[in-house]
Amino acid sequence: MAKKKSAEDATDLVALDQRVVPHDGNEDHADIRGRILEARNRIDSARWEMSADLYRVHDSTLYQHWGYYSFDEYVSSELNMNVRTAQYLTSVYHCFYIQLSKELDESRHKEIMDRVSRLGWTKARSLVGVVDGGNIDEWLDRAEKIGSTELEGEAKRELVRKAGGDPNEIEKMKNIAFRVSEDQHEVIASAVEIAKGVAESDKRGHLISLICQDFVATNTGPNSGGPTKIKGRYLDRIGAMLGVRIVAVDKETGKVIHGKDVVEGLTS
Repeated sequence: MAKKKSAEDATDLVALDQRVVPHDGNEDHADIRGRILEARNRIDSARWEMSADLYRVHDSTLYQHWGYYSFDEYVSSELNMNVRTAQYLTSVYHCFYIQLSKELDESRHKEIMDRVSRLGWTKARSLVGVVDGGNIDEWLDRAEKIGSTELEGEAKRELVRKAGGDPNEIEKMKNIAFRVSEDQHEVIASAVEIAKGVAESDKRGHLISLICQDFVATNTGPNSGGPTKIKGRYLDRIGAMLGVRIVAVDKETGKVIHGKDVVEGLTS
């Protein structure tokens, strides 16, 4: 039979969370209160363990060895887990264990992770994308003094500020999230780096907007030529990057729909 939790045990557990009102263990049902806090801490610990393993599965594409086409398929089919939840888990691990370990020395990183683990999973999740090696202490100090809902709001405003928006108008901001392949990520990252130099800015939302504005400006208006010409221009750009000329042929009719001059040059 499991040993019944004492009031002293409950008091120790309460002390782990600075937002919980302290007590002397004499109020009604102190043992229940303690067990709930203990269970919460076990859940947080399990989440950290799962985040580490899921990150490895994703990063090393282990799911392919198990017969799954994608990480999302593995998560939804084998784990019966919401894909967004799995993405949260891997992003938290990457932020605190991968990113910060590169920015801090080993002893400093261990010190920070001890504080993060005491902070709790919900608050740690709110800090993803906000903290780095330079501001981690400031944000942990703040997180230890306020509730999770208030921290989430402050973190969202900081993310809006980083994206080039007005933190005071957070309700007007929109989040865009999507997954890309490694090759696609490299292309997007390269485009953002070029945009940084043009705009002399490091605000990601602003840079992505500039890239998209260029696409819209290039492919709209009376001189755009319609969808076929737009596709042709992009085939020429891709060909120029690769040092080749691209020819496009309609599979059904066999008609050359782009690169006729190349075909005529080869057959003349």
